[in-house]
Amino acid sequence: MGRLALGRVLTVIATSLLVPFEVYELIEGASLHKATALVVNLAAVGYLIYKGRLFGTRGGHEAYLDEVRRTTLLGELMVTLGRSPTLLSSERIV
Repeated sequence: MGRLALGRVLTVIATSLLVPFEVYELIEGASLHKATALVVNLAAVGYLIYKGRLFGTRGGHEAYLDEVRRTTLLGELMVTLGRSPTLLSSERIV
């Protein structure tokens, strides 16, 4: 797992750590503000997972690499030269 993916996972974990406290507060004394805070926090965690392609959502890391290979200038250049853009991973390009 790369540093970027690790940072995204840690962000999701840090954000989701607030959920149990919000559930406890909601059980102790329900209010519209507490319920809204819980819903917003759950939505934020879901968005971070979806946008970061974590835990296999939207194809996971492989889909991310495929998107980078297709949309970057170097990937387009590789296709123009008749080379496979999959060579952009860890193999030698030239």
